[in-house]
Amino acid sequence: MNKFKIGQLVGWTEDYADQIAGKDSGSGIIIDIENYKSFYSGNETISYRVYRSKFKDLYWFDGRQLYFLKDNLCAESLAQ
Repeated sequence: MNKFKIGQLVGWTEDYADQIAGKDSGSGIIIDIENYKSFYSGNETISYRVYRSKFKDLYWFDGRQLYFLKDNLCAESLAQ
């Protein structure tokens, strides 16, 4: 089950190559969600493509690298 939705404003943290957190962080909007099976464990994995406003680019994150912002808005809630 996806914990985030497309169009949602989220905070992100980027890891170093050895999976240690803290390389960088910022906010962005979820653009795409992809479900796939992990080659290592065989488990279902979810990745989120995020437009990072800090760098004005698109970057893939897994769920542990994203978090809800306090006053979270998404395009769906703004349309109402």
